Amino acid sequence: MRTSRTGGEEGGGGSPPPSSRSTSSFDIWRTLALLTGAVLVVVAGYLGFNRTDVPASGQALQAPAGAPVDDRPDLDRLIGVYEEKTTTSRDPLDHRTMGRLYLARADLTGDIASFEMARQAFSEARTLYSEDVEALSLEARAAFSLHDFADASTLIDQWIELDPDSI
Repeated sequence: MRTSRTGGEEGGGGSPPPSSRSTSSFDIWRTLALLTGAVLVVVAGYLGFNRTDVPASGQALQAPAGAPVDDRPDLDRLIGVYEEKTTTSRDPLDHRTMGRLYLARADLTGDIASFEMARQAFSEARTLYSEDVEALSLEARAAFSLHDFADASTLIDQWIELDPDSI
């Protein structure tokens, strides 16, 4: 057998070389650090998922107190203006804009009715101008947001048929 630098025999039994003793204390500290990190992740996850300010399913989300002021009042005002305007307008751009406003409110609040109203506005825009690719793509997005995947897929197919270069 060959003799190692430490004076012990390589490959034989006996006590481990001195360097492995320091590695084992390093392994203990590393294990403790990993366990501490894992505990911190679990605690942070529990505290993050156990929030009481999250509304029950189906309710619209509201900004928490102290959150930055959003444009919700302006958005609601614009929605009111366009709701009135689109009752008499035959301009597809007005209906598309109305749909975009509903979609913005739906994205902001999570309100399902706003997604449905956006979808209806985009559909009306496409009724007024059948080749409105933007209204078609936005209607597909609203359908997807409502989990109407079959209709979203149909709308996307129509979109590709109308404008294959846009994809």
